Amino acid sequence: MPPEEQQNLLDELGEQIRQRKDTSNPIRNPLGYLNWICQQLEQGKQPLSSAHLNRQERRRREAAQQEQEQLYAQKAEEELARLSEELTRKRKTATSGAGNE
Repeated sequence: MPPEEQQNLLDELGEQIRQRKDTSNPIRNPLGYLNWICQQLEQGKQPLSSAHLNRQERRRREAAQQEQEQLYAQKAEEELARLSEELTRKRKTATSGAGNE
């Protein structure tokens, strides 16, 4: 089975566990559920719901959000460095100007 399809199975399992954890029908045996999915596939059935797609979309959104947060943090650090340099220059200017009086 190609790695992408393997990931689909794991995503389906993960999302089903998440969605059903607080219901009257939680997945109590994740390996057994995964085995059932594999057996269904071997029989030519399609046991995957849209749960694996939901999981993949959430992972993409989380990755994009993390990237945005990292970019924001980087820009904030750059701005802080710029302001620190500017403050240092102004202090030097003020100190050298005070010594000339």
